[in-house]
Amino acid sequence: MSNTALSALTIYWDRVMSVQDMLLNESDELSSQRMEVLKLLSSRCTWLILAILKERKSGMINITALVNKLNSNYRTVNKCIEHMKKLGLVEDYKIGRLRLIKVNENSELLKRMFELLEISALPKEGR
Repeated sequence: MSNTALSALTIYWDRVMSVQDMLLNESDELSSQRMEVLKLLSSRCTWLILAILKERKSGMINITALVNKLNSNYRTVNKCIEHMKKLGLVEDYKIGRLRLIKVNENSELLKRMFELLEISALPKEGR
């Protein structure tokens, strides 16, 4: 891995950790929703799905195409999407046997996660 890529990854990870820290409260107990968010933030699958959805103008993709783009399997991708749906990051629509995944543009958490993706994509000079 090049120094530039490692630097970008380090900055990206620091941003992810700062979002996680924002979600934690002062008490020792975490709500189940916060735990779900923390799991989602640490999931590579989640970030890859968001990156793919973000680059699409419609913010929508067929789940089969998504599975192929991720070079993964349906079960793994579906499990990740179900977690994302539970937190309101994505919505799915069925048209016959076709299942479309779409970003939920009203989600504040999604907006913050997209901001992290933008920051991680900036060239080194822009940071």
